[in-house]
This record gives sequence, C-alpha cells and structure tokens, in this order.
Amino acid sequence: MSLTPIQRQIEANLPDNLAELSARVPWTSAFAAGTLVASAILLLRGKKKPALAVAAAGTVVALIDNADAARELWDKLPGYVRSGQDMLLKVEDFVEDLSKQGNKLREVIGRR
Repeated sequence: MSLTPIQRQIEANLPDNLAELSARVPWTSAFAAGTLVASAILLLRGKKKPALAVAAAGTVVALIDNADAARELWDKLPGYVRSGQDMLLKVEDFVEDLSKQGNKLREVIGRR
C-alpha cells in the first residue's frame, strides 16, 4: 500500500520513539494548560466548584514541575500578603474620606 503525500509528511514528522516525543512536549505544561482551559469552560457553564478543583489540580502539577518557582513564591508570599493589606487600608481610607466629603456636600446642598 502506498502512502499519500500527507501520510508521508506526517510520518516524517513523527518522532522515532515516545521518549523523543516526551522531550519535545513536556506533559506537565500540556496538562496545566489543559486544566486551565477546562477550568475556564466549567466556570463559564456555572460549575464553580468543579472549575476550582480542576484549576487546583493543574496548579499542583505545574508547581511540581517547577519546584524552584514554587519555593520562591512561598518565600515571597508574606510580602505579597502585606502589600495586599496595605492596599486595602489605603482603599479603606479613600472610601472613608469620600464618605466624609459626601456628607459635607449634602449639608451644603441641604442649607440652600
């Protein structure tokens, strides 16, 4: 049986063994990307809990693949939390000032 030109092209691009294919396409990255897509689809369909579980599974696999990045993130996490707290305090102060200005504006408008 002779091969068509498309079949010959496919066979020419296939790796000789599975190890070569695995080296070309890291399964952990493919899995993490797949779980991200699956999680987005589940979220769009309104299935929040399964979407969170799928995203968490993908995150765990991605972190296993890149342990140094996970360790660095873990070490920097307290700084990120502190930055988030500082930002929330600034937002809280801004809202409080805005509320005071609104009350003053209502008093001025009410006097007329």
